[in-house]
Amino acid sequence: MKIHFAASKQNIKVNIEYYRRIIKVIHDHGDSLTQDWVEPSYKLSVSGRKYSELDWRQIYRDNMEALARADVVIVDNTDSNFAVGYMTAVGVQYKKPTLVLYRDNAIEGTMASGMDESIVKTLEYTDDNLEKIVKSFLDENQIETKDMRFNFF
Repeated sequence: MKIHFAASKQNIKVNIEYYRRIIKVIHDHGDSLTQDWVEPSYKLSVSGRKYSELDWRQIYRDNMEALARADVVIVDNTDSNFAVGYMTAVGVQYKKPTLVLYRDNAIEGTMASGMDESIVKTLEYTDDNLEKIVKSFLDENQIETKDMRFNFF
């Protein structure tokens, strides 16, 4: 299964271990990321290079292509920002099962409030339950368990 993982780059130095834990669960589950951006973004952050120097048009195109290829979307919305919200909305628009994660009561009225609950699942995680939540979401959304019938005219 292909997973698009989205999260804020703003506090990546603080959140890197959580992002790595999410990615490890994905890989241990036998799944893959549609875009491997976390480690390059972390290296950029610790290097001191400015995000304003990046080619944002290419980054946008890469993200949209990665979302289109994904079977499911996992979002860490602890540090909510416009880009993370936009990628969540696009994933939902594509009808991709979407898991929106947050910790430390980061979002009380989540950006996913009001979205189709059959597509979007919003859960608070802790150090103790992060892996369990991600694995459970991946298990629930295995392609083999989905009804793939369609009508062809």
